[in-house]
Amino acid sequence: MQGGISVLLSAWLLYKDPEMRGLISPGRNLESKPASKAAIEAAKELIKGICDSQIFAGTALLIAAFATQSSLTLYHYHIIYDITNFTAISFCAALVHVSKSTLDPAKRNNPAEQYVRVTLSFIFAVLHLAFSILYGRALQRWDWTTPGRCYNTRLIAHPAASHPYVDKIYLGMTCFYMQAFLIMCVVTWLGSRDGAASNGYDSDDEDVRFWAPIVIMGALYQYPLHLYSTVALRVSNEGLLEGDSENSWGFGQVIALVLVVDTLIKCGTAYYNVLQAKKGRVPEELGVEQFRGGESLPPRNSAES
Repeated sequence: MQGGISVLLSAWLLYKDPEMRGLISPGRNLESKPASKAAIEAAKELIKGICDSQIFAGTALLIAAFATQSSLTLYHYHIIYDITNFTAISFCAALVHVSKSTLDPAKRNNPAEQYVRVTLSFIFAVLHLAFSILYGRALQRWDWTTPGRCYNTRLIAHPAASHPYVDKIYLGMTCFYMQAFLIMCVVTWLGSRDGAASNGYDSDDEDVRFWAPIVIMGALYQYPLHLYSTVALRVSNEGLLEGDSENSWGFGQVIALVLVVDTLIKCGTAYYNVLQAKKGRVPEELGVEQFRGGESLPPRNSAES
């Protein structure tokens, strides 16, 4: 749920955020109404919290998988792989808006925040690659007659498909895609955001203009793919699993529920702030007072004209 909200908000901000529109389409009018600006700032605050929680959740899941790998079945390998993938994809989509410099110098991310995100992204990328290798090795031991070394594929593959051949293709393509996106996002939005030009825009805006739409569109495609794969695999194998561990509640499920409730509360708060802005009472923390008088953001390269 959090990942879906993150991807959809990222796509919406790509179209509505004056800062991003100014970078991708130089020369466009960047004027925003107070209510619109309040909605944009509220969405940014919401997506910032989701972004950080997603990378934490993905890293924690991979660590737990490594700790219990001796008891993991091939089915669990596939489920964990898909979950960590759509978690990372939503993180990358959110990173487009969270970690780029803003036009307001006072609201740019501090170096400590950037360092933490770079470190977590690197740790996740290494763990993701290592887990993908383990999953690939597990696929090598595919055996239709041995419990734990196969899974029901009726909802995720063609009936005539050869296993584990098609599973290896899926793993190889999605793993390469995910690693490339992680590296590109870290380098573009975290590694190169050390400062901004005198006009308030980053000196390497060409990277943002090129990569931002690709990251968002890629997330809109990849997220549903991995989400469907997770749900379909769960549905097609539910009756074949031994015991009821899949349906029992444990620490992980409680943490997931807490994160969902926290996200819903943030969504409610953001919606309330937007309603207040429409009534002319823009919350101070959203920093949109400069739009009360209808002022627009400075045009790109205005300092050079």
